Formats: sequence, C-alpha cells, structure tokens
Amino acid sequence: MSAEKKPATPVPCPSCNADVRGRFCPECGTLARKAPCKECGATLAPGDRFCGECGAPVGVGAAAAVAADPAEPWRPSTTWKVVTIALAATLVVALFMRFGSDRPQSRATPLDPAATQSGAPAGGPSAGILSMPPQQQADALFDRVMRLNEEGKRDSVQFFAPMAIGIYEQLQPLDLDQRFDMGTIALAAGMYPTARAQADTILQKDPDHLLGLALLSRSARASGATADAQRADVKFAKIVETEVRKAPEKIEYQRHKSDIEIEVKRLAGITQ
Repeated sequence: MSAEKKPATPVPCPSCNADVRGRFCPECGTLARKAPCKECGATLAPGDRFCGECGAPVGVGAAAAVAADPAEPWRPSTTWKVVTIALAATLVVALFMRFGSDRPQSRATPLDPAATQSGAPAGGPSAGILSMPPQQQADALFDRVMRLNEEGKRDSVQFFAPMAIGIYEQLQPLDLDQRFDMGTIALAAGMYPTARAQADTILQKDPDHLLGLALLSRSARASGATADAQRADVKFAKIVETEVRKAPEKIEYQRHKSDIEIEVKRLAGITQ
C-alpha cells in the first residue's frame, strides 16, 4: 500500500499574501511556486505573469488576462525604443493639443478654512472633510495624500493612505478613475500589491487604458517586477497616440493629464 501523499506546505502568494498550497494562488491566480512555461518549457519564478523567454501569459487569473494583447503578445524587444523616440517628437505635442494647458479641478470641494484653524493637528482630517459625502471625502484625501507625498512627509502619507483607501472601498462599484486614484494612493504609501491590484482591474475592464498601464508600470517598477513594467511601457508607447484621441470620452484622461504626460516624457527619456 503506497504512502498517502502529504499536502504541500503553504507558501504566501507574492501578490496578495494568501496561503497557497498548489502552484497558483486560489485568491488572485498569481504563480506562487516555480513552474515550467506551458508554451516553451522555460522556468517561471513566483510572481511571474509572463514568460521571460516567449512572452506567454502565466496562469488564468486577471493578472494574465489584462496585459496580453490577443492579437500580438507582448514580447519586449529593441523595437519599443524606436517607438518611444517617436513619442518624444509627436505624442507630447498631441497631448498638449488635446488636453489644453490646464488640468481640470479635483472633484473635491474646498476644505473648510474654519476647521483648519480650530486646533486640528497639522495635516490632520478637518471637520470639513469628515462632514463631506463619501466621494468628496475620497477626493479630498486623495489631494491631501498627493500633496503630503510631494512634500516628502512619509509618516503623514502612511497615516492618511489607509483612511483614504477605506473610504474608496465604501464607494463600490468603483469606476476606472476612482480605481486609479485608489491605486495611486496605495503606491505613494508603499502598498504595492494594492496598487497592482487596481491596475490589473482597470486593465481587465479596458486593456488599453493609459492610466491602468501607467499604474501597472509604476507599481511593478516599485516592487521590482521589471519585466512587467517593461511590458506595460511597450504597450503604453504603442497605443498612446490612439488613446489620447479618446480624451473627450474618458474624463479621467483629462483629470489625470499630468500623469499621462509624465509617462510619455519618461519613455522618451529612456532612449536619450
């Protein structure tokens, strides 16, 4: 009589930290153990979403589905550098022409000046914010976290980010603009799996969404997933000119014009 096979020792998912006993996470579908590529046999490492040899997507979860182009799988090559050179010459101009010179205002209402003078801690939530409807609270906290991040106040960012994310989670179902805001807050606070999850969800709903690709690239670079970041950059460079024309329909492109411009300039700078 053969000995009964012992269950595999669980390992933490590299994406969501759930316990995984097999190769793939039952919660998010991320590869959690070394495995051969189903297409070419190359060894895949935990957390890989695409094969580094042939570009085949790994697993069946949202992470594999969102980034792959059905017609042409992403395969990083020298051609992406040529595309980004062209971006420097043409697409920055196109962005400014499409979006104009001013960024649209945040959806949040101005903070209550009286509340900030009532003895509330510096940078703390004012009575004005707490009395707002949830969407306005989320917008106000987004603006605050971004300002604190720009000022380098890491402790304050770490304090406010979970509060802001908690408010966004109350707004379900979130639109793509809200998911980008939530992911950007998480990225500023170093909550990389949360930021990546929002990028994956955006791209699952709209595979060509520029903000989803930007958030994917940023969160992947921050967490050390260089190959994933490069794939996002390749696709961003490939479609940005076409996507920019959709700005009148995708209001989030107008609201986050500066984020798109930053990615265009960063990609152009890679080849300089």
